[in-house]
Order: sequence, then structure tokens, then C-alpha cells
Amino acid sequence: MKYELDCKSSVGKSLLFWIEKFVVYKVSTLSRRHIENIDKLNIVMEQIKEGTESIEELSLLVKKARNLGAISMHTYFNPLKKLLLYIQKHDKNITTLKKIDEEYIVDYLLDACVSYSAATKKNYRVALINFFKYVDKQNIDNGIRHIFDIELKHISWITKGGTRLPTFLDDDNLKKFFDGLKEYTRLPSKCFYRNATMIYIILNTGLRATEVLNLRVKDITTAGSFYVLTVIGKGNKERKVLLENEILEDYLRTIDTSNRETIIFPNLKGKVLHQSYLHRQIMYILDMVGIKTAKKGAHLLRHTFATRLYQQTKDLVLVQEVMGHSDINTTRIYTHFDNSKLEGSLGLMSEFVA
Repeated sequence: MKYELDCKSSVGKSLLFWIEKFVVYKVSTLSRRHIENIDKLNIVMEQIKEGTESIEELSLLVKKARNLGAISMHTYFNPLKKLLLYIQKHDKNITTLKKIDEEYIVDYLLDACVSYSAATKKNYRVALINFFKYVDKQNIDNGIRHIFDIELKHISWITKGGTRLPTFLDDDNLKKFFDGLKEYTRLPSKCFYRNATMIYIILNTGLRATEVLNLRVKDITTAGSFYVLTVIGKGNKERKVLLENEILEDYLRTIDTSNRETIIFPNLKGKVLHQSYLHRQIMYILDMVGIKTAKKGAHLLRHTFATRLYQQTKDLVLVQEVMGHSDINTTRIYTHFDNSKLEGSLGLMSEFVA
């Protein structure tokens, strides 16, 4: 069904309407693998379809959807939420959405995310392009569609931004972290043992937090002295990683593995734990042993694994495969830590200095 572009009494309300439609559309295209309760998610989607009174109300519903497993929804929603707030703050006199063009969106991006990382800027660009393409196809007025044609191709500060080197634990801090993890495991509750097992898995496989949290019995098979873990990563792509038996086999004896759909690391209600919970546990251990880093959480441990894997193998393709990177250029950040290659640049002029 198609709608008039300016279908509400104000630009703000019309834009809110289109953001609601886009949210429902995007959730319908996401993988269902991480959805823990499809019925509850459908209820949230129906609430959005019925319409909201404000972007704040819609934001709460999007957060509910994300907590139910629509984990990437905020990546698309946040740039649109900020666009609506930007219009309400700076351009209250705009009378039609047709006034929004590429130049206007560039001005918005300069205001909203010029200080953000290159990755975040690219996320904003992708979200906005996807949103306006959706509206291009869905709007109609007297048989005519308005085409925004937002492409954002020629803004180098977004499309080419710099690459941040990942934070990781060096050998000394890694030993301190493992010592802290052993102490953490001994804390008097089964949940600490569960949490520690998840952390050991990330440190030994480089899996993302969501990939570990969503592991089910059917995703784990044995192959001699190790397990094969099958995970669905970004872009709904499947990959396999190996894990030594001793890291997981004792924990598996503490849960019911007769049902292939059983979540390996459930909360007390048998549901998937939230990323924020795992993040807090890792922060607790880092603080406990006095490690201070710019980044904390599961991604710190993932980068630590990848850095050590490259340092030991010098095999960039292997690191790409294990980490689940679609583009090997993403994996190249780990070559920056290979000092043995950099040492080749030393002493080139020594024969002339005597």
C-alpha cells in the first residue's frame, strides 16, 4: 500500500509516520535466528503499525524489538531519529518533506556525526540511503511518486574515513585478565561459571557477543578433541570455528542437551541473555584486576584473539575466515601490530652513518 508523502498535519508527524513504516519493513527483512519470542515481537510491530505519538514513544518500541532479538534495528533507527529531531530544532518552518534533498542531508550529517568514528558515519550513510529508497518506492500523490534520490556518493569524509586500530590486551594484561577470570569463576553462584565459560569461548574463538549468546545445542558438534561451533554472523552468514573440548565439555554437563533448540547460555528464565549483561561481567573482571583500556567488553577480547592469531600465523585469510569478516580490508587492521615486518625498515641508512 502506498501513501501520500506529506500524509500528516506536519512535516515532523509525516516523517515519524515514514520512520514507523520503515522500521516495520526492516524488521521483516532481518534474520529470525536471534528472535527469542516471535509472538512478542509481532505485538511490538503491531503497536508500531498503529502509530505512535512521538519519536520518543517509537524509540521505546524499537528498544523492545531489539531486546527481543532484532539486534541491528538501532543501527537503522538512530540516524532517522536524530534526523527528525534535527528538523524539529533547526527547520520548524518546513512545510513539506519535498524540501529535504541531498544537500540538506549532508548538512544534517555534518551537524550530527562529524566527530563520530568512520564506521558510525558509514552506518548513518547506509541507514539514510536505505530509508529514502524505501520512501521513494512507497509514496504516491495523484499517481506521481516523489523521488528523493539520496545517494551520498561524493562526501569523502564519510565514505573514506580513517581506520581506528582496535584496542587489545597485551601479554601482561592478558595474563592478569586470565588470573581475574579464574577468581571470577570461583564466585559462589552458577551464573558466574556460565559467564566465565562464555568469556573463555570469546577469548579462544574471537566470536562476537551475540554469536556466543545465541548458541544452541544444535550449533555444537564434536570432532575428536575439539568442538565445532556453527554460528550465524553479520549479514546472516554462517561460519564454523573450533574450540578445545576442555573449555566447554564440563559446562555442557550442567544443562539439558536433549533438546537441540536449548540455549547454551540462558538467563534464569531460559531466554537469551542481553549483550549488556555480558559486557558488564567483562568490565567487572577488568576493574577487578586493574586493567584500564579505552574499550571494554566482548569486542576487546575479540580483538585480542584476532591480534594474537595473526601474530602467530601471519595468515590474513585465516584471520578473516575465523573472524567472519566479509571484506579482508577489515582484517588488515591486525597487521598493524606485526612489529617483525616493521623491523625491516630499520637500519636502511646505517652504512652511510659512520
